[in-house]
Amino acid sequence: MNPDSGSVAVADTRAVIPRCRISTRVYKKIGDIEVHVRHFEIGDCGPGLGKIAMITLSDVATRIESVTRHRRHYYANPAWTVIAPGTVNELEFIKEAERACIHWMTRLRHTLRPGTVHRMLRAVAPDPRSCSSSGILFIAGREAHIKRLNWRPAKQTR
Repeated sequence: MNPDSGSVAVADTRAVIPRCRISTRVYKKIGDIEVHVRHFEIGDCGPGLGKIAMITLSDVATRIESVTRHRRHYYANPAWTVIAPGTVNELEFIKEAERACIHWMTRLRHTLRPGTVHRMLRAVAPDPRSCSSSGILFIAGREAHIKRLNWRPAKQTR
């Protein structure tokens, strides 16, 4: 978030967070679903969660064209990225994206303590808030609300 203009600015992560060393690797591959994990120290990113949001935004900036053009499923938060072709079952993708969201939020709460996380999130503007906490979700190349991760089909009754 650019504090002067109020708009979200996407830049190279190293330029935004010079002290934060980030390494990315493919964590696992389940069929056509790829799960990538980023390792970094939250304390190296400086005070607040605004700079952590830039990690997610830089990942989105590098992949957005491919995601929208090829109608892919895509989920990203500061520590995890889940990518799948649009032909993959949406529920399978959402299950992996939800798992990545839970892992990130658990790590954030264990590192900073729950009350601290809540206070820090309130201090961040709404646009980058979701980038630093729950993440960004695309289903078949279109942006979807993050609450879609909690969606489950109704069970069939007899």
